[in-house]
Amino acid sequence: MAWAFTRFFFLSPEESVNRALRTRVMPVVHQAYEDPRLIEEEFAYLGGQQLGKLFAALKDDIPPVYFHSSWPETSKLLKTVVYQAVRQEDTPRNLLRQLQLDSKEIVERYKRVEARLYSDE
Repeated sequence: MAWAFTRFFFLSPEESVNRALRTRVMPVVHQAYEDPRLIEEEFAYLGGQQLGKLFAALKDDIPPVYFHSSWPETSKLLKTVVYQAVRQEDTPRNLLRQLQLDSKEIVERYKRVEARLYSDE
């Protein structure tokens, strides 16, 4: 049931269009950009621009993003680093270097845990 809901919520062009028209968050499902409702919708907040048409033209230029189970933890770390950079607690170069090291450590930890979970032992 969870997988059916996930497929519906994230992979259904129809649901993606409906959600985009309600929330103004553009869909990731490429087929959604074939729907005239999304393409022709004028966004008043953006001066009447047809945001769907703009995103449809760009959809093939956006690289795929793959999420790993470590994403929530590394994402939280990234937010902290951005905050530190804005507050000028260190240089962006130093902060990003440390973020890279910390992220690698997190990913390696998740790999070890996943290896134990999915091993045949």
